[in-house]
Amino acid sequence: MVETQPTSAHSRSPLTRGPSRAARLLPAALVAILLLAFGLRIVGLGAGSLWYDETVSVHLAGKALPALVAHTARDIHPPGYYLLLHTWLRLGGDGEFVAAFFSLFFGLLLVALAYRLGQGIFGPRAGLWAALLVAFSPYNLWYSQEVRMYTLGAALGVGLIMATLSLLRWQRGPLPWGCLALYALLGAAAMWVLYYSAFLLVALNLLVAAWWLARRRTAAAGGRWLAAWGAAQLGALLLYAPWLPFAWRQASQPPVPPWRGFTALGQMLVEAWSALSLGQSADLAWAWPAAATFALLVALALAGRRAREQAWFLAGSLAIPVLLIYLVSFVTPLYHVRYVFAYSTAFYVLAGNGLAVLWRWRRPAAWLSLFLVAVLALVSTLAYHTDPRYTADDHRAAVRFLAEALRPGDVVLVDAGYAYTALLTYWPGGHAPPVARLVGSGP
Repeated sequence: MVETQPTSAHSRSPLTRGPSRAARLLPAALVAILLLAFGLRIVGLGAGSLWYDETVSVHLAGKALPALVAHTARDIHPPGYYLLLHTWLRLGGDGEFVAAFFSLFFGLLLVALAYRLGQGIFGPRAGLWAALLVAFSPYNLWYSQEVRMYTLGAALGVGLIMATLSLLRWQRGPLPWGCLALYALLGAAAMWVLYYSAFLLVALNLLVAAWWLARRRTAAAGGRWLAAWGAAQLGALLLYAPWLPFAWRQASQPPVPPWRGFTALGQMLVEAWSALSLGQSADLAWAWPAAATFALLVALALAGRRAREQAWFLAGSLAIPVLLIYLVSFVTPLYHVRYVFAYSTAFYVLAGNGLAVLWRWRRPAAWLSLFLVAVLALVSTLAYHTDPRYTADDHRAAVRFLAEALRPGDVVLVDAGYAYTALLTYWPGGHAPPVARLVGSGP
């Protein structure tokens, strides 16, 4: 005989109980975080001059589509981002604000994706903490305002991680063809946008290989699953096949010689962790408390019992691509802190879970950690907006000066190829100036 509890007007069965107060507030909290992220990213958007790489984006996006594709076939980045920016500028108009808003959109999408990834693995609270950390992250702010492909590439990377985790959760029954197709589409799209996405794809395959070897005798990780995973990789490769010859030529015979020198492992790790913690506008002399706090939060996430395997999977999706970049740099220097951003969202999801763990253990400690990181992030954000070290050169004013000084018969002589696009972008009236370029070492 089972003893039953008496019922009253104030007690209801769990089957009839409505959603909890926390569950009801969840959508409002997420909207508030997205509004905070938007507010931080819209301030100063497009106010300054574009720097050289950004003028390349605008210049290429302004070309006719055949010329755009032909140019990127011999450039250091694939055409995907430029094609999308070309369409966006045709719809939204010209100007730095409009061009940068394209990156801002995907920067906001990263906030939502961080919530979805964290919520799917660790629960709603961890997802909200992750979204909040991305929202006020100076690292994310930097690239959400830059007219380049990094927020788009990072968003595609998070989609790849989510699709891979969904495939790993499949047990038996019909194969998840929709998820396999999504992985193939995202994998190809990521490579069409950013060559550095290849490091993430290699990392995901290494992580999946380790998972499969550990479970190869179970039904979930049998030969049928492995064949499906191989089909997804083949699908991504086929979708990318038209651009593969150009990508191979870029990797084997770079059209632009590497301008970066080799970065030592210690320097790379310190720089990357500092950027992940407080962005590129932070000085390690005062940023170290936030870096140490993030180290604690990530350690809590990796040591926790909840979804430990998925936590280590996320850590691998960040660490392995960076390690691969370091190893390849022994052959040709490839590292720059901007490329770490493409894999960075996993860092904030882990830190968000660390905050959730700390919240369950010591709620005041969780508030203190969040307060410390938020205050130092604000300091870094103010430096980003006000410190001359992080302000782009005023190409707009420089080109205006040249245009006003130009007289009949004058020619603007450009002795550096990277300055050429700034000149074309800002020349008044949208007409190309009379330009001569110094190329090579001949007369």
